[in-house]
Amino acid sequence: MGKNQAHEARKRTMGGGGGGGDGGDAPPSMDHSGVDVSYHTPEWHAARVAALTAERMTWDEFKKKAAEKESLAGGEEEAMRMMMCGGWGLSTICVYVLHACS
Repeated sequence: MGKNQAHEARKRTMGGGGGGGDGGDAPPSMDHSGVDVSYHTPEWHAARVAALTAERMTWDEFKKKAAEKESLAGGEEEAMRMMMCGGWGLSTICVYVLHACS
């Protein structure tokens, strides 16, 4: 008997099997038909399905909303620049700071 054959014989006597296709016992069934084995709760699944089927805005509506946000953000950006510059307007120091921050 070679090394592998002796090893396989020992595994068979201990009940381990090896699954080499040479007979032996079939592996136990992995049937979970009566048990809920899902990771998430039923409430989570319901919320996920509701989120996926919820009405969403169209691409045109999204672009319009983004353009509105951008136009509003322009004024806020200018106010932020003025605040960073200490209200000095566009002095040499402010221009330097703005370029450094960009």
